[in-house]
Amino acid sequence: MIAVYLLLTRIAPKWKPGRVALVSLLSALVMGGVLVPLALGPGKCTVSLLNTFAALILPGAANGYFIFLLKGFFDSMPKELYEAAELDGAGEWTKFWTLTITLSKPILAVIALNAFTSAYSAFMMALIIIPDQSMWTIMVWIFQLQSQSHGAVVYASIVIAALPTFLVFAFCQNLIIRGIVVPTEK
Repeated sequence: MIAVYLLLTRIAPKWKPGRVALVSLLSALVMGGVLVPLALGPGKCTVSLLNTFAALILPGAANGYFIFLLKGFFDSMPKELYEAAELDGAGEWTKFWTLTITLSKPILAVIALNAFTSAYSAFMMALIIIPDQSMWTIMVWIFQLQSQSHGAVVYASIVIAALPTFLVFAFCQNLIIRGIVVPTEK
């Protein structure tokens, strides 16, 4: 898509940017959806998240709450920093990497902790999208354990399962608290 976009901007400079983007997107869809599968042959070009840890992490990392949280954080960032960087001659990438990412580390830590917690404690998603028992999350194993063991064993395993989340929070506590407090102090 990028190659077609760059080629079209050189070949047809009078085209509107929206038209160039649409044609390059359509060419990428045709190439990836039709030509590549035909070239590889039937059954060779399959993409699946079944039995992968990405299937557990991606839905938790890209939920609407995190997008709302990031937008609120980015809107609270001071515009004066970007204006000062622009006066100093910084480009867009420099402003993004040196200002935005540096200031966003606390909120990204909060999002990472929440994504880790949701993936770690996933029960239904893990049971549905990971049929391979060697890749089950601990919550699925605890569910299986409750049908075979005494209640005290199940409660002890739940306490042990909560330890990694507690340790991650304990070690990242200062960074997470800064992500919660700093945007309100600006």
